[in-house]
Amino acid sequence: AFFREHPVTDWHEHTGLDLVEACNDRDTRVDQLIAAADIAGIDRIVISLPMTGGAHASPEEIEAANDYIAYCCRRHPGRLWGLAYVDAIHGRYAADEINRCRREHGFIGVKLYNQFFLSDDIQKPIIECCIANDMPILMHAGHAGHPGSIISQPFISDSTHFCKAAEKYPDATFILAHPNGGGDWYWQLKGIARYPNIFCDTSGSVLDGDTVKKFVDTIGAERVLFGTDGSFCSSIGRLLDSGLTEDQLLTIMDNPAFARYLK
Repeated sequence: AFFREHPVTDWHEHTGLDLVEACNDRDTRVDQLIAAADIAGIDRIVISLPMTGGAHASPEEIEAANDYIAYCCRRHPGRLWGLAYVDAIHGRYAADEINRCRREHGFIGVKLYNQFFLSDDIQKPIIECCIANDMPILMHAGHAGHPGSIISQPFISDSTHFCKAAEKYPDATFILAHPNGGGDWYWQLKGIARYPNIFCDTSGSVLDGDTVKKFVDTIGAERVLFGTDGSFCSSIGRLLDSGLTEDQLLTIMDNPAFARYLK
C-alpha cells in the first residue's frame, strides 16, 4: 500500500536477459513488466538491455538492443525510460551511439556492463559524452567474494573503480548498480561517501536486512535510488523493512536529485 500511495521510480530494470530472448516476443516481455509494476505500485521504470558476461557485442547488436528498448518505451510512454547500452571497445562509435539514442529515442542515460573497469581510460569518450549531455551512467558493479567470481567477471567494477572515475570526472554522475547482488555489499561502500557524484541503487538478490539502512547511513538517502534488476518482491521488501524514516523512504523511492532526467 505504501508504494501505491506514493510516487516510485525504478532506476534499474531490463526487459529480457539478451536480445534474442527479448525480441522473440517483444510485446509480451515488456507488457509483463508493466503488469508487474502495476501490481507492485511502481510508476516509472528505467530500462536497458546490455551484453552480459564480459562478451563484446558488435555495433549492429548494440543498435538492435537499444532500438528494442526504444520500442518498449514507445509502447508504454510515461512508464518507461531508456538507457543506451554501449561498449567502450568500439571507441568513438560508443559516443556516437549514445548521441543517436538521445536524439532519436529520447534516452536519458547510459548503461555499462563488465567489459572494462569504469576507471579505465578506454571509457573516456563515453563518460565525456555523458557529461556534455547531462546523462547518468548506471554501471554493473560488484566486489568478488570468492575466486570463481573473479574468474567469471575479471573486469567487474567495484567501488574503488568508481572512486577513481569520480576523481577523474567530478562532473559525471555514476550509479553503482546492485550492491545487494554484487558480492560483498559492505565492502562496496568503501570510499564512495567522499564522492558526491557516486550514487547507488537498492537492487540485487541478496536479502541482508540491514543493507539499505547502511547505504543511507554511509552516503545519505539523497544518493540512493530505488532499483529492482528483476527482483521486485525482494527489492520492495528490503526497502520497506529497512527501518528508515518515511522521508528517507520517499527520497529513495522517487529521488528528487534525478527528477530532471525524467522531464
